[in-house]
Amino acid sequence: TAGGTGLLSRPIEQKMRQQFTFNPRWNMLSIPLAVDNDSKESVFPDAVSEAFSFDGQYIPQTTLENGKGYWLKFSDTAVVSIDGYAKNKIVIDVKEGWNMIGSISSNLPVYEIEEYPEGIIQSNFYGYESGYQIANAIQPSKAYWVKVSQNGQLVLDGEQFLLNDSAHTLPPDSILEPDLYNKIRITDNSGLTQTLYFSNQKESDDLLKKYFMPPLPPDGSFDVRFATGSMFECASAQQSKQIPITVSTLHYPVTIAWERHQQIAQARLLVNEDSFDVTQDGKTVIQTEENKIVLVLEMGNDPTVPKEFALEQNYPNPFNPSTVIHYQLKAKSYVLLKVYNLLGEEVSTPVNEVQDAGYKSVTFTASSLPSGIYFYKLTTSEGFADVKRMALIR
Repeated sequence: TAGGTGLLSRPIEQKMRQQFTFNPRWNMLSIPLAVDNDSKESVFPDAVSEAFSFDGQYIPQTTLENGKGYWLKFSDTAVVSIDGYAKNKIVIDVKEGWNMIGSISSNLPVYEIEEYPEGIIQSNFYGYESGYQIANAIQPSKAYWVKVSQNGQLVLDGEQFLLNDSAHTLPPDSILEPDLYNKIRITDNSGLTQTLYFSNQKESDDLLKKYFMPPLPPDGSFDVRFATGSMFECASAQQSKQIPITVSTLHYPVTIAWERHQQIAQARLLVNEDSFDVTQDGKTVIQTEENKIVLVLEMGNDPTVPKEFALEQNYPNPFNPSTVIHYQLKAKSYVLLKVYNLLGEEVSTPVNEVQDAGYKSVTFTASSLPSGIYFYKLTTSEGFADVKRMALIR
């Protein structure tokens, strides 16, 4: 019969095996095949952590789904063989904000990803190797962050791409063109590295949104970013702007190198008490960890002294269990920084001393406090006072 002929002509789907190598630390990964047993223990038996998905916060999972991304930790380099059926097309539901998505069975450039509704993608796609890196292609077994403006769907369809002659020609690793932007590269003693970019040419808000980095990786992971949460910052030559850099889980000594790819009038990097001119190529090495290690990039005419008192929003926010609070003093002052719960009860006093004018930061750790909303208030002897809200989420 006609129906019988159709059944006979349909190709028989066969199992396949794909082999992948994962780093001896936290990895962002996914399952690129349809497997018979989707438990974490079956697919990744050598993992030494729970698998964490993301839905506004990290959530432990015992089973893994195609199209979803996960954090998973290995104690040693792991070579994993996955047996299953090819998954070359998948529809992924995404929610407003950041999403961790998985991969399909074949490589797929990010420009081939379909978005519904159109235009909801707000960020670059980010993978994680030694740190967060911009990805131009979705690769099997990897997972990626992407930010969307509203609930919708992403379609990863590798079937047509596989038919093209260009199927093995993937885009370059980075969307940022290195000849256009200046770089700061921070590399620790274990070889983990992160590159940040800066410019003294004011860029559009839409471009800046593209380079806002995903949520922090799990505790104990290497991470470097501007305190604004971005990997790219800019300030015009007429603008005085200090941009702190936050770092976590570095193995010392740490090398900080900078490269100039664009003409820039004035830029300095402050490392603890040392100041470096970054208008030309150079580097420095930090031998040991300091209690107050603060990296600050300055661009502009004379940004060493702020022109006003200010209290900034803490970062990260929400946080668990630590966050950094930045503030600025335009004159030497007695400074009092207190943290209160929703009942108005004082729970901590991170700062209570006289401080010189300048750009300041303090780390607030809430290990003994319950989840909830807290307020932090900065007052100075010069009459300045401001209050901001932050959220602790366990």
